[in-house]
Amino acid sequence: MDGSTIFLIVLCVLWCALILIVAIFYNPFSSESFLAGCVPYKDCSCQSPVPSQNPFFPIDHVYVQPSLKTNIDRVIQKVSDPVVKKNLETIATQPSAYWIDVKEKIDKEVKDILDDMKTDQKVVFIVYDLPNRDCKALSSNGQICCNTQESCASFCSIDCQKTASNCDEGLSTYKTQYIDKLVSLFQQYPHVQLILIIEPDSIPNCVTNLGIFGCTTLTCDVYSQGVSYALQQFSTLPNVVMYLDAAHGGWLGWSDNLSGFQKLVSKNKWTSYLRGFSTNVSNYQPLGKPCSFPTTTSNYNDFIEILKKETTGCGYDPCGLTSQYNAGNNESNYVQLLSWIFQHDTFKTEDGHPRFVIDTGRNGNPDARFGSTSCAVWCNVNKARIGVYPTTDTLLPKLIDAYFWLKTPGESDGCIDYDQQKKCDNTDGFGSKCIRYDQNCGTHPENVGYDSSQPCPPEAGAWFDYQILMLAGADLS
Repeated sequence: MDGSTIFLIVLCVLWCALILIVAIFYNPFSSESFLAGCVPYKDCSCQSPVPSQNPFFPIDHVYVQPSLKTNIDRVIQKVSDPVVKKNLETIATQPSAYWIDVKEKIDKEVKDILDDMKTDQKVVFIVYDLPNRDCKALSSNGQICCNTQESCASFCSIDCQKTASNCDEGLSTYKTQYIDKLVSLFQQYPHVQLILIIEPDSIPNCVTNLGIFGCTTLTCDVYSQGVSYALQQFSTLPNVVMYLDAAHGGWLGWSDNLSGFQKLVSKNKWTSYLRGFSTNVSNYQPLGKPCSFPTTTSNYNDFIEILKKETTGCGYDPCGLTSQYNAGNNESNYVQLLSWIFQHDTFKTEDGHPRFVIDTGRNGNPDARFGSTSCAVWCNVNKARIGVYPTTDTLLPKLIDAYFWLKTPGESDGCIDYDQQKKCDNTDGFGSKCIRYDQNCGTHPENVGYDSSQPCPPEAGAWFDYQILMLAGADLS
């Protein structure tokens, strides 16, 4: 063995020793982080340290969207009930996620948020602009379309998604004008801690809705390629933590759906980039109490049998999922199912097991929807209430990183086209400006705006006064 080889081996050992020391004593999410990743010398195999703490902790360091306070300050002027007013004042101080749902927001709104942040703050962004986005619904169809016809440029409808023959241009746009631009911007803020929720609903749609509406084989191939690219690029930034969206228990809680989701994630080798999953994003599934689910069983039926014995408490099931052989009756149990199905996959966590963040912005009334038909309604649900305030004090601290408001309370799920529905109160004029009308937003008694006693909601993501008042407990009869 010559001297140069010995020198190289010693150098490798010293480098890996340094990485080990950093992993033990150094918090990689601190504002003074200098470690951009392990760049070992040739033939030296070592990895950059995994985050050693919950990225949401402390919760009071997570950025509060100024727009939330601005909107509530305006709404609160209409309120006389002291309890509702107090609720609104508290809501206005809570952190929530910001949705990057069009690429034009990157240079303005996203940059403004990053410029506004203090060194020790964290921010939660929703990465949400895949080509053919929202292939099973209409209310959130995206701006990047696989179909390059001129008629699809401003609105990527289901018909546009279904008739696309390839997505080379759309995928290129997503990579270069959305993901690459975000990475370039994020690189300018190494002192800011970034928590990214990756593409809500997209991968779950490809598990359960392949071949339905716009969820074609082409669309789902593009989703997988886009998510792979996003994870790979964001993972080059040492101040980024990522959670992939895993829908909710009322969607993927069935054994076959869980298995299909796990297989798709594992096939694409995504878990090594992820801290875990987000659930219940923009939805109303109850948080509930966790049952003591076994972690080593190989039989899904064991979970069902436990729930059958727990008809109250952890087994309370307003949607009737257990009777449909779905053990994801609430999100606390659903994340346990996800942890179980992914038990042999390795995540970017201290022990290799996934962690979870549950959206609790609007699931405070578990009985807002009752029965399987009612629980299929996901758009501007009547009788909904604010859920648990953002916190890292969770019922399953070894699994759940945070309860968090991933959908900002007060933002609409989708609009109603008054000319089609002809029921909602169109005084505000939102019903005349509804481009992306999904009938799930206006044809169910559970929808706000189902009849003339309630206003027509605005487009998805737009502020909705009526909804925030309802969530805060106002009497709107």
